[in-house]
Amino acid sequence: MGGYILDFYCFKARLIVEIDGKSHEFQKEYDSNRDKFFKNLGYQTLRIKNYEITKNLNKVIGIIKQTLSLRLGEGGRKTG
Repeated sequence: MGGYILDFYCFKARLIVEIDGKSHEFQKEYDSNRDKFFKNLGYQTLRIKNYEITKNLNKVIGIIKQTLSLRLGEGGRKTG
């Protein structure tokens, strides 16, 4: 999308989930510019570190579910 490869994407919630490994420590400016690009289009980027998934998968799933609920609200697709 927009020339970028996304790890996970939920069209309805306009939510992007990125799993960041060690390489992202050296590309913070690139990631920041990318996040701003998508924010300007109405998307939210949720960044999760690789180790967080292996350390506590249930917590990560909870964060994603909560973010989806907030983005979708009760009436479906959220705008803005």
